[in-house]
Amino acid sequence: MFKKFTALFCTLVIILSIFAVCGVGAMAASEIEVDATSAMLVEAETGTILFEENADARVYPASTTKIMTVITALKAVEAGRVNLDDIVVVSDNAYFDIGKDASSQNLAAGEEFTLENLLYCALVASANEACNVIGEYISGSPLSFVHERNTYANELGCTGTNFANTHGMPNDNHYTTAKDMYLIFREALSLPDFEKIAGTSSYTVPATNISNSRRLTNTNELINPKSKLRYSNCKGGKTGYTESAGHCLVSYAENDNMRLIAVVMGAGMKTGSSTPTDTLHFSETTKLYEWGFENFSNQTILSSKELVTEIPVSMGKGKDSIVLRPQSDITVIIDSSVPIDKISRDIKIYNQESDKPLMAPIS
Repeated sequence: MFKKFTALFCTLVIILSIFAVCGVGAMAASEIEVDATSAMLVEAETGTILFEENADARVYPASTTKIMTVITALKAVEAGRVNLDDIVVVSDNAYFDIGKDASSQNLAAGEEFTLENLLYCALVASANEACNVIGEYISGSPLSFVHERNTYANELGCTGTNFANTHGMPNDNHYTTAKDMYLIFREALSLPDFEKIAGTSSYTVPATNISNSRRLTNTNELINPKSKLRYSNCKGGKTGYTESAGHCLVSYAENDNMRLIAVVMGAGMKTGSSTPTDTLHFSETTKLYEWGFENFSNQTILSSKELVTEIPVSMGKGKDSIVLRPQSDITVIIDSSVPIDKISRDIKIYNQESDKPLMAPIS
């Protein structure tokens, strides 16, 4: 059982202590204030929190609720329970628990849509009744669908969320937190169809058996190419508004270095805030993104090509040591003002710490 070691590279098992960036959010080049009840800015790939304020406070989600509705529907598609091209017939229950003047696409009982077009109605145009139709089709009733969504939210690690309906209309028992909305939206971004729908600025639902075609316009002004509020790095998201929730926006933006998720709940409703406006959630979100991209970056602190150290191996034929390197690049989100050469690395080789020599053969 001897093996000749010539140019063997073994996966490096290390711990990196990034002393220079401990407490990453507090080391930003500038402080930032967000005029909202609660807010978060998180780097999507690593989960690094760049900013948070009242992230665990209970808030009303309003129509950001529809993010979870679409996730649950797409998960049902993924599981093979339904298909996007299924024909769904609107029932008499479509307007169950929806008050007057709610956002709607005026879906009529007996009208036929594909499930995919209903998802566009829900996420792009924020049609409340479309959410009930989706829930009834997938789970048998809107309330059964709500239970399914709550179960899934718990699985995602949401500890401060309870959904009471499919759409987000006011209900004392319908609440969430900024942190939970981040967890939900992070899951949403793992679904390509969600990204596609959430990033659609306008969409035409074909004519149905009852109605002419419908032209949908996304309620997220940050991705509207004709809007003065457009932020080019923003790729998609979902707005929400009720009087009790205030203006909300959960979204994501990216440049060539990072993807950021921003959660702004109750824009303008912070204690002592100025009078809220119907665009403040957009401007506060843009402010968060600009601050994040300006002050932080994703840096490679250890390359997979870097030969880190050499360690001894017993019983190797013609070779008594191997060179270690990382299996893949190791990256971290750091304050852009921190030079890479100021980062300290503490490398721990576990077999040496436990005094157990490596024995050949090693693959």
